[in-house]
Amino acid sequence: MFEQVTFLSNRKGGNVKDIEHGVGFYARIIHHQLNRNAEKNMRTLDLTRTQFEVLHFLEYAHKKGKQVMQKDIEEAFHISNPTVSVILNRLEQKNLIERVQGENDRRVRYIKLTPRADEFSRQLGDDIRNYEKKLLEGLSPEEIEQGMNFLQKITDNLCRNSEDDPMHDHHPYPHKKGDF
Repeated sequence: MFEQVTFLSNRKGGNVKDIEHGVGFYARIIHHQLNRNAEKNMRTLDLTRTQFEVLHFLEYAHKKGKQVMQKDIEEAFHISNPTVSVILNRLEQKNLIERVQGENDRRVRYIKLTPRADEFSRQLGDDIRNYEKKLLEGLSPEEIEQGMNFLQKITDNLCRNSEDDPMHDHHPYPHKKGDF
């Protein structure tokens, strides 16, 4: 199935690969395999996908020096206050977050990761690095760099061409390094 490639002449006289399955086909396979691996890791840590994503968001914000309130999570993920409350309550029960009162305003409560969440993060980071090694096995550094450039260009194209999508400005994570 994956080896079925035919060659066609392009208008300039060279050969162009006519891949029976386009980029979307391979992107779906990669996405599916990455999700399977992520789901397996989340099950071992007793986390739902949403809980994992909120933890990742909190970690990302913390690394950027940002303090996060519940409202920030609601806005970033486009989910209601009661739903975020349930997610945060469960993460608190699992001793992964704590709610801390603001120093200047006692009415403000910030969401902070606990040392246990930091340990989860280290474990997941190790798992991700090991999985990425498997993913990139057999590729040269040049091929990896070309692949990353290819993926970045596709990401840029999708983000640039999604201006008619009302969600395009509201993804909780930036699509380029250094954004936040």
